[in-house]
Formats: sequence, C-alpha cells, structure tokens
Amino acid sequence: MTRTKTRILLAVATAVAAAAGGCTGGDAKPDPGRTVVDFSVADHALLDDVLAVDAKRSAGGFNFSYVPQTRPDGLTGLTANTVDATIVDGYRIAGGAQMFAEFAAQPTGTCDGIRGDPGSGVCVRQERLGVAADDPKMRNLTVYLPSPSPSAPSPAGGVAFWSAVKMVPASEAAWFTALVEKAKTAPKTRVG
Repeated sequence: MTRTKTRILLAVATAVAAAAGGCTGGDAKPDPGRTVVDFSVADHALLDDVLAVDAKRSAGGFNFSYVPQTRPDGLTGLTANTVDATIVDGYRIAGGAQMFAEFAAQPTGTCDGIRGDPGSGVCVRQERLGVAADDPKMRNLTVYLPSPSPSAPSPAGGVAFWSAVKMVPASEAAWFTALVEKAKTAPKTRVG
C-alpha cells in the first residue's frame, strides 16, 4: 500500500469516527425526525450506535461480525465503514481515543503504511484469522490507532488490550449481545 493510500485510509477512518462522533452521535444531536434512545438513558449515544450497527447488519452488512471477546474498557461509541472492500469497525473510547479493526480478504498494508510514515498512527496488530472458508472478507485483521489528538489520553491501555484480545463472532461475545439487547429494549424518543 502506498503512503498516500495509507493516509487516505487513515483519513477516511478518522473522518468517519469524527463525523458526529460515531454511527449516530457521541454528543452530537441525531438527524431530525429519527427515533433514538432516550437521552435520559445512560450511554444513550453508545446504544444509538449499537442500534445503527444492528440495523446495518440486519440489512446484510458485515461490520461488527467479529468483536473483542471482552468489552473494551471505557467504550463510548462505535463506527462502521467499508473502504475498498475493507470492513472498518471503530471503537471510540472515553477521552477521545479511537481504535480501528480492519477486516479484509487480503492483508491491507495499513500497518506497513503506518510504519513507513511515522506519526500517522500506531499499528497494534496484524494477523490472519482462522475463520470459516465461506467468510473470506474476514480472513485478515489489522488493528490500529490513528495518530492520536494531543488532547486524547495515552493509548497504552488500549494498545495492550487490542494487541491481546481474542476476536470472536459477535454472537459469541456476551457483552456485545447484551449491549444489542439493551439498545433494543431501551426507552426511545423521537427527535426533530
């Protein structure tokens, strides 16, 4: 992967994460006329992101097909994107850090690009996953932290977690299935 393509991929992933804080929100107000998790519910922005991810998956999307076996500490939001046949799942962590998990049929070269362009991010992990032969788009995993903002907390804890955590099908991650259920059953409100 060229340095330019790596920068573009990192910029796209960062823009997706920054745009309104995730799938639906962070602290930003959702689009008018939408039904969202009631603002009085703790973690309402995260739960809105979970509903958006679940809706995409129900419509045939592949984001968050594999997730960490255990919930990342301080998880505040999720982002979902696809770039050049690469599935990019973003995990927003309290304090502004964002980790991205890329899934692709072939190695993406993102880590090579990061290593070749110091300051563009931190490659946390790159490996081939042992997934079913009928799921080729999930065969390679790359986890990285884009260049952190000066105000973001140190990513050391996140790097340690993401370098070692086992990635499992979403249906096998109790924390994720519980979060989806909580999001579905949470009180909703119409905005706009």
